[in-house]
Amino acid sequence: MAQPHSTSPLSHLWIEQSPMAIAVFDQRLRCIVASELWCKIHQIQPDQVKGATFGELMPTLPLHWQTALDQALQGNPTSHEGELLNIPQSKREWVRWEATPWRDTQGKIAGVMWSSTVLTKQRKQALRRQQQEEHIRTIINHSVQLMALLTPEGRILEVNSTTLAWARLQRESVLGLLFWDVPWWEMSVSNQAKLKGAIAKAANGEWVQREITVYRGDQVTVLNFSITPITDERGEVCYLLPEGQDITERKTAQQAMIRQEANWNAAQKLAQVGIWEWDILTGAVVWSEGVFRIYGLNLEQLPPSLDRQVELIYEGDRQRFYTTLYNTIYHEEPYDLEFRIIRSDESLRYIHAQGQPRRTEQGEVSHLFGILLDITDRKQLEFQLQRSQNQLLDLEKMSSLGQLLAGVAHEINNPVNFIYGNLTHADNYIQDLLNLVSLYQTTYPQPAPAIQEEIEAIDLEFLIEDLPQLFSSLQVGADRIKEIVVSLRHFSRMDEAEMKPVDIYQGLESTLMILQNRLKPRADSVGILIVKNYSELPKIEGYGGQLNQVFMNILSNAIDALEEREGQPEQKQKPSQITITTEVVSTGKAIQIRFVDNGPGIPPGIQRRLFEPFFTTKPVGKGTGLGLAISYQIITEKHHGELLCYSSPTMGTEFKITLPIQQEAG
Repeated sequence: MAQPHSTSPLSHLWIEQSPMAIAVFDQRLRCIVASELWCKIHQIQPDQVKGATFGELMPTLPLHWQTALDQALQGNPTSHEGELLNIPQSKREWVRWEATPWRDTQGKIAGVMWSSTVLTKQRKQALRRQQQEEHIRTIINHSVQLMALLTPEGRILEVNSTTLAWARLQRESVLGLLFWDVPWWEMSVSNQAKLKGAIAKAANGEWVQREITVYRGDQVTVLNFSITPITDERGEVCYLLPEGQDITERKTAQQAMIRQEANWNAAQKLAQVGIWEWDILTGAVVWSEGVFRIYGLNLEQLPPSLDRQVELIYEGDRQRFYTTLYNTIYHEEPYDLEFRIIRSDESLRYIHAQGQPRRTEQGEVSHLFGILLDITDRKQLEFQLQRSQNQLLDLEKMSSLGQLLAGVAHEINNPVNFIYGNLTHADNYIQDLLNLVSLYQTTYPQPAPAIQEEIEAIDLEFLIEDLPQLFSSLQVGADRIKEIVVSLRHFSRMDEAEMKPVDIYQGLESTLMILQNRLKPRADSVGILIVKNYSELPKIEGYGGQLNQVFMNILSNAIDALEEREGQPEQKQKPSQITITTEVVSTGKAIQIRFVDNGPGIPPGIQRRLFEPFFTTKPVGKGTGLGLAISYQIITEKHHGELLCYSSPTMGTEFKITLPIQQEAG
């Protein structure tokens, strides 16, 4: 501001004519004169100005204003291009001020002239932006991250030393350039396009964040890169603040962990192993991917609670699982057990579990940690091996039994043939003798006393009447023995190595003959009725002895089921019965044999496992669990047929066998 004449500051006319608001103070900072505009800006009554000190006029005097006043009294003018002031009883205003010394006629400093100007709206905005930019520059220059300040168009206004050192660039070489034109890293055309797109989004007010990989020679750097738009009071974007954080080490560690986890998951998958942990205090359960695969559950879902996990365990193994869990928690024992689970697809899996408890610093068990191993494949191999061994043993037994039965049948057959062949002759001889006695009685009606006594002693009349009936009974018994011998011969064909034409009826009748003792009424049982719905069947290609074994297994199981209802009221209402139905299927290429009993039926859960090796519901020592499994193998594998079971509780059970009449070649 131009310095007025020595007396001009005291001229009220000059002060009022000035476009600036002016107040003049003496050396003790008491007001000599002040313009109406100055009083208006600072909300002071004109009649209160003269003689009042600067501090009295402005009780909220900023500290730096006192400094400016002191400097002016020492001959050093001070100014401020714009400052936001709290004016009493008014709004905050942006004011430009200047503190200038004024001198008397001798040239000595006589006081301070304080001038103020309220800034225009445009000037206020420019000033705010300038201060905002200075504030941002301060933040940028003090940041240890990679930071720069850009215009909305992407030109560089400022860049901090951290960024310059990282990019090995000089500040002067990048200011004013477009951000994507600076060689921060090896910038391909596609990278430039991506960077332009990100800056354009930020210029529209959108916060942009990217994780980018940059290359400089052999050096690879991963940056967590973001662009923050900065707006003015009108909400318009005035600056862009790009920021980068070098996360190479963290990313490398994460990738190493991901690779390690992937390798571990792959190893678990190959080994069919899973890891789990249970927080006893909170109930939280943690599963690895392997456990989800073992239980057949979706990887995206949360691990089930321990109670839900126990529900997936086969019912017969749950108590053993709970006992092991109890011993682990309360006796602090490591656990090692095998149990079975039922998947959602109702498949059965065998699991081997190992683990140990974890303790708190106070020594209390707080977690259980362990691994699960799916040993289903191993178990199946063991079952197959055991089944093969048992089948070989069973076949050996049946072969020996067949040889024994064949030998017994042969040995019985010879004397039976001798008896059977002479019964006719004996009958003829007896008839001749009886005729002779009759002729003698006719010729000599009055026998001698001794003969009469003998006739009475032996009851000749009864003997003559009963003897033909006796011979008839002997004939029936001989026929029965002959039938049994034939059945034993048919049933004993266990060691046949080649397929031969098989008469199904011979096999059925032979099996029923052998089981007759269990079917007929006894003192403690009313017996089981066999209903035969036979139709004419052709002979089929097969192994007669093995098919007889299937018939024996199915009929024996039916008899076992019917014997369970002995003495129960329902048996009197529905007497035990087994119906055997045979027919040729509609295609004419196969036959069907159906065994239907009216027993208690089989629950659905057991039906699913009926043909599993070693599965049995019978008491220990009464069943091996191999009968139906071997029968299923004989029908499906040996004869390429089908064995199905249909059953429902209280409605009985049906086993349906379908066998091809001719086996396909190969």
